[in-house]
Amino acid sequence: MDSVNKIGGWMLWFSAMVTFFMSQGALASQGGLVQKDWRSVYEKASPSIYLIQCGTRKGAGFLYRDKQHILTTLSVSGCGRTIWLKRQGEKKWIAVKMKGYMQKYDIALLKASQPLPDTPLPRSKPDSTRIGQQVAAIGHPYKSFGPLDQWRLKVLSWSLTTGVVGRVTKEHVQVNMSVISGFAGAPLLNQHGHVIGLLTDQGPKRIPIGVVARHPLINKLFANPTPRQGWPFFSFGAQFDARFSYALGDPNATRISPSNQELRVDLIFWDQLLWGLYAGFDLLSLSTNLDLSFLIGTDINYRFLMPREVRPYLNYVSLGLGAMAMQVKLFVGGQENNNNFDNFSLNGLFRVTFWGGMRIHSIIGQFSVGVFFDVEDIQNPVLSVSWGLGG
Repeated sequence: MDSVNKIGGWMLWFSAMVTFFMSQGALASQGGLVQKDWRSVYEKASPSIYLIQCGTRKGAGFLYRDKQHILTTLSVSGCGRTIWLKRQGEKKWIAVKMKGYMQKYDIALLKASQPLPDTPLPRSKPDSTRIGQQVAAIGHPYKSFGPLDQWRLKVLSWSLTTGVVGRVTKEHVQVNMSVISGFAGAPLLNQHGHVIGLLTDQGPKRIPIGVVARHPLINKLFANPTPRQGWPFFSFGAQFDARFSYALGDPNATRISPSNQELRVDLIFWDQLLWGLYAGFDLLSLSTNLDLSFLIGTDINYRFLMPREVRPYLNYVSLGLGAMAMQVKLFVGGQENNNNFDNFSLNGLFRVTFWGGMRIHSIIGQFSVGVFFDVEDIQNPVLSVSWGLGG
């Protein structure tokens, strides 16, 4: 009886081990199939996914419905300049036109003048997307590189990233994946290579979460008439400038005193015309003396886009005219006594000081060179050079 029990025990142990190794083999085989599926998805889908560029904006786009319509985001294509498309493995850029857009959802529809040779990506079935489902996106995880970084451009183009669906609504999908700059406009794909939706630039920054526009929302771009909702060719930027000034005339006679620090906000139209508002100040505090100079001004600049090969080392060169509208000087000095000062003076000058100059927008900041002219003291201009950082 003991021998029978031993034989039975050995048989159970052997059966358990066989089952374990078979299950491990099945899992490994399944894992191999998953990797092979993503590889095959990439090979089939990537030729229909494009690099889109408008001004200095770059992102992805993909062929949708037919051979002439391309989906992308308004944040990539809405610069007001020519929109360019580049196919995988080619050096030639193709000009495409904006057909429709919805600024609220950051989606845009482009159209090529001639049919493209690639195949439109198939769409996923309605209600086939589930929470926890594995998904992938193919995009270009970089902003822009200059001619010395062509090798990096090759590595960081048409790159695949994977993630998991975290939330599904009627018009959107929230996906947990790394969707850094360059993935805006990329298609979100299921394991069959079917398009679930369009990755937008509406997700939170610096957090691996993406917001995807689904087909019911995308289909609104194909309505008749094609929607053009919002103001696509408008943006704004802010920066802080440090300024150095030099009197070209008599330094003792000039009435111009540009501030050494300025905070400016630019309203940008069509990615070309800049209307700038700036406030400058100089603060000198020594012991109990306080000397404060404050001014406000405005300017208009027209900027010229540099050739694609040298961006972003040199993005724009802009020419502008402006006016310093008001300058206020405050001086407080003397001995401090019970939180009061003995001497106090306030001088306000409301006069117009014109300036003309050039701004250079580069990868290390914005340089500005200009000349200020006081309308009441034209013979004593001031040369101004500044450097600023901002967006």
